Amino acid sequence: MRTTVQRSEGNSAASKLIDLIQNMSGADQEALLDMLQGWQCHHRRKDSRKSCSIPVDYATGECSFKGFIKNMSAGGVFIETRRPVSVGQDISMTFIPSNLGKQINVKGEIFWANVVGIGVKFTTENQTLIAMLEGL
Repeated sequence: MRTTVQRSEGNSAASKLIDLIQNMSGADQEALLDMLQGWQCHHRRKDSRKSCSIPVDYATGECSFKGFIKNMSAGGVFIETRRPVSVGQDISMTFIPSNLGKQINVKGEIFWANVVGIGVKFTTENQTLIAMLEGL
């Protein structure tokens, strides 16, 4: 089902975006929305992110999973996963950064989720983790 949106002639970029989006399938519109929400979260971060690829064991409630931390900061991590989770869920994570060689256990809250992974905000401060980030 397509809807028509009134466009201002003075905003050609917005008009072009609206035209492109209206001609997408519903699935493509959902995928675009997920990407834009992730991009928006990226620009709202207060801590800079470090790229990485660290295996992680994580648990939400009674369910345990494996994934990869793809980037992290002092405030949280992005875990690449296709597992369904709910925003607001508590999460426990265990991983061993290569530059530390020591297991890190940290708790967080799922701050956002999309088709490629989850954004986790730490709820506990971990001095070892902060020191590890400085070494990345």
